[in-house]
Amino acid sequence: MKPAFRLFIFSLTILLVTSCNQRPKPVTPAAPTSAVDSAGANPEAPEDTGGDIRDKIANEITDNLSKEDYADARKDFAQIMIDGLPERKLQDAWEMVQKQLGTYQKVISTTEEEKNGMKIIKKRCQFGSENATIQIAFNQENKVVGLFFLP
Repeated sequence: MKPAFRLFIFSLTILLVTSCNQRPKPVTPAAPTSAVDSAGANPEAPEDTGGDIRDKIANEITDNLSKEDYADARKDFAQIMIDGLPERKLQDAWEMVQKQLGTYQKVISTTEEEKNGMKIIKKRCQFGSENATIQIAFNQENKVVGLFFLP
């Protein structure tokens, strides 16, 4: 990996970690219920669509970055991200990634994990000369609280 790209990733990570130092709110577990249908499912339990919402937002961010629509890429940011990563800084970061790796091509794969109370979606992307990961962290309200470009 090019040293300049490593330095960029380190600098961007430091910027985002310091600007996104937000403690997640504790999650209160749902009260247990005994209603179960004949298939063993609980028809009264709310469907967890958070993953679908987060994946949709992550896809929109990736698509908007590829179209250089930085304002729309920021529309689901939490306030701390809006303050910490203005449109111009996001544009500069995206342009630096493409300068180092080549033009964005496509998403290769997507994974989701939970860490420190946040949901994280990782989109492995193909650029002109190399692959990189766009990592997007979400709070419990499905707002973006972290955006990283990783090797």
